[in-house]
Amino acid sequence: EQEGRVTDFFSFYSLPSHIFSHPRYNHLEAAYNYYYFANSMTTKELIHNALIFANLEKFDVYNCVDLMESDSFLKDNLFTEGGGFLKYYLYNWNLGEPVHHKDLGMILF
Repeated sequence: EQEGRVTDFFSFYSLPSHIFSHPRYNHLEAAYNYYYFANSMTTKELIHNALIFANLEKFDVYNCVDLMESDSFLKDNLFTEGGGFLKYYLYNWNLGEPVHHKDLGMILF
């Protein structure tokens, strides 16, 4: 905060999961990157701070979707590519050609 104004912001949501048939673990706390903006620092630094905060809050994993400028912080913060695939359904749109992840933004309600 500078002069009463928010300069940087990150948020994530929690999606806990149960783990079945494992001798040691039965619960996984996953944080999913949500809204963020960085003005007084780089996005890489902001997400690094989000990772530290999520760790302090006892989250086991921090997930991000590979959209827009996320390439600017994913690799440098040691994110690895997941094993799943996300499919997007754009209702009532005819794009004419495939959309690449860098050209797509997502708003979650």
